[in-house]
Amino acid sequence: EAQLTHHACTLRELRVDDFCTRAESRQPPRSVYTLTDVTGSRVTPRIRAALLELTKANAPYVVAGAVVGLTSIQMIILRGIIQLTRRRLIAVSSSDEAFARLAAEAGAQGAG
Repeated sequence: EAQLTHHACTLRELRVDDFCTRAESRQPPRSVYTLTDVTGSRVTPRIRAALLELTKANAPYVVAGAVVGLTSIQMIILRGIIQLTRRRLIAVSSSDEAFARLAAEAGAQGAG
């Protein structure tokens, strides 16, 4: 059964072997909903590559995810990540909205 939990991971130190990936890999397959907050983060090739790697690495565990705080350029990057990984990711304006959307998604998955 899917659960909504929250783990904080900073983009500045993001690596595929970081806490978020380890935390997600301890969960059953297709049981995790992610919330990534990129508010105030800079767009760099290293960050973009790390996010793409993380998205690929946690794919077996993640049902869907929400991303908070995107700039216009980051929105374009997110669209590229979605196309490359075929992941269900949505952009939202706040953590509250993200939790609400993910809870609704989890509820729909549980009912289906």
